[in-house]
Parts: sequence; C-alpha cells; structure tokens
Amino acid sequence: MNADNRNELVINKLQLRKNALNIRRYVSKKVKLMCIIKANGYGHGIVESYESFQPVADWFGVATLDEALKIRNAGCKEPVLILGYVPLSRVREVIENELTLCGFSREYIAKVNAVAKQYKAIISMHLKIDTGFNRLGLKSGINVTTEFIDDVVALYSLPNVHFTGIYTHFPVAGSDQPSDICFQYRQYQQFNEVCILLQNRGLRLGLRHCSNSKAMLYNPEMNLDMVRVGIYLYGLGSKIDNSKLNVKPAASLNALVILEKELLPGDTVSYGRLFKARSSQKIGIVALGFADGYFRSLGNNSGTKVYWEARGFEIIGKICMDYLMILLPEDLRIVGQMVEVISDDSPAYLLGKKVNSTAGEILTSITDRVPRRYVEGDVDNA
Repeated sequence: MNADNRNELVINKLQLRKNALNIRRYVSKKVKLMCIIKANGYGHGIVESYESFQPVADWFGVATLDEALKIRNAGCKEPVLILGYVPLSRVREVIENELTLCGFSREYIAKVNAVAKQYKAIISMHLKIDTGFNRLGLKSGINVTTEFIDDVVALYSLPNVHFTGIYTHFPVAGSDQPSDICFQYRQYQQFNEVCILLQNRGLRLGLRHCSNSKAMLYNPEMNLDMVRVGIYLYGLGSKIDNSKLNVKPAASLNALVILEKELLPGDTVSYGRLFKARSSQKIGIVALGFADGYFRSLGNNSGTKVYWEARGFEIIGKICMDYLMILLPEDLRIVGQMVEVISDDSPAYLLGKKVNSTAGEILTSITDRVPRRYVEGDVDNA
C-alpha cells in the first residue's frame, strides 16, 4: 500500500481485463457486447476502463457527450452509444466524432434531424422504446397500437437520421419476485412486438438490445443482438453473481491512519456525541470522510468496519467531512498505515446493501480528491 497519500483508490487494470474476457466468454459469440463505461467508468476511470475492455468490446456505452469525447480522444475507434441527452447545440460534435445518439422522444429526434440537415449530415441513432421503465424512450404501451407504429415509421423516414439500432431497458432484471419476473417478460414481449411490427413494415432495425447486466446473466434468452454490461465488468455484483461469471472487484479504497487517541470512560466521539466510551479505549483517526465520497451513513455506530491485515476495526460516531474514527485494540500501533475501506473483506456490494444503495453508487461517489492509482496484477505486490 502507498502511504504517500492521505487515501487512494487502487484500480487493477488486469482484473478489469480479466472480467471483460470472462463476460465475453459467457455471452454467445452471436451476441455483441456493449461495455458500459459511464460515470467515469463506474468510478474506475473512463479512459482506463476503455483501455481495459477494448480488446473484447463491440460497442461502448456512455451517458454524456463529454464521456464519449474522452474515449474518442484516447483513441477509441469502436462504435459509441450516448445513452442520455445531448444538447442540440452540440449535435455537430456528435457528427464530427461519428457517435451514436439515443432517440428518446419524437420531438428530440425531429429536432436532431433538423440540426443534422443544417450540416448536410446524417446522424446515427438508436431508437429507445419505453416498455415500462417510464424514463427515456417512446412509450409503446402494453397493447402496441397501429398509431404508435405509424409514428415510428415516420421517424425512420427522416432523411438526416439513420437508425442503426433499437432498444429498451429493464428495471427489475434479476429479481426473484414473481410480479417482477412477469413484468420483465411483459416488457420483453412488448419490445419484440414493436420490432416485429416495424420489420413487417419493411424497416431495417439494426441492432436489437434490451439485456442489461442482470438480464444478460439471468435471462440469456433475451440477449437478442447485443447486451449492455456495466456492473459485472467491474466485479460489482453479488458474490453469487460474480462467481457465476468468474469476475472479481477491481478497485479497493485505502485510507491512512494519521493519529491514535486514548479515550477515558465517558468520553464522546465526533459530531452529535453518538459514541460514548464505557471504559478506557483507544481510537484511530483515519483520513477519509464524506467529502471523499464515503457515505456518512456508514458511520453512526452502524457496525461498519475497515480492515488491516485481515483484522476488522469498527467505525464509531459520525463520519466527518474529512475523517472517520475507528476503535483499536490497546496493543496495536498502526499510525502511518493504510487501512482497507473497500476491499475483499468489505466489498462495495455489501456496503451498498448496508445503506440501501448499490455498489455502483458506492464507487461512483468517490470524489476526485481521492487519488487513483492503477496497477497491473496483484495489488498487494504493486
């Protein structure tokens, strides 16, 4: 571990590559793989994630134009789908960098077509169908109407938009609840019905895709032409899911113990004085806080632990903006040592569950003031 920084996020690029290779082996060769690297590669670094996944990726998926430009500038030649909104004022950059837009509403598609016409260009787009998520996309409804299909056919006739794909998104993939399972199958049926009706009208749809990470794993029959994989590329699934795919977490968060203090019976710790020493105890002050992106709710005497040489130490009191406090055995001296905050002993998946969140939110919340250190191979020997 590197004690030159107050804290650090260590990312193992070799593990990222192994994860991508194992997912590629798991998915049928007939199915294309879109690697999702939005939100700064789920906190792992968008360029580094691109470089790690590039050998096996057919497509890359990002959320914003700026994310797409970062990987284009890093040498990305593969197709890139921008899954979110791009301002009309920046459509020219989309055209110049040969990126693919999400067509998420009739109005937006028409306006993009008008802008592309001004530049005498044809812009690539994937049509988003809303089958029940109720976020982005053209809402198809449970019963797909002739009027809906007519509207979509009209969009395909726009001269400056070229639809190279069509897709939808599942909100409850991987759920074992019967109502969720039925909901997802209904979504899948709706999407297929839309595709068939459009094909019957003579349209070439391009790539059909609806499977996110969980659906790719639990519903391979829904994988169609391409899958969009995010969390599993970074090893952020449950222990069971990771094992099925033979993937592992690629990032660990470490923080420096900068001070030790002795508490007397009755002494309190941190804001709100939630922790009160019942006897003489020793604590360590760790240089990590909620301004670094470590959730404040993981403190508050919730039983969350950090680790050093496989020994766990409980976080006590409220986590501060820049520091957190841990209980230490009297005979241990670890000032100047890095403790593991996110690690095999305390994985992001379980931390996310602990605060009713996800591993993705845990990792993407780590702020820029936490230095990233990239290694190849065994992190402990790096």
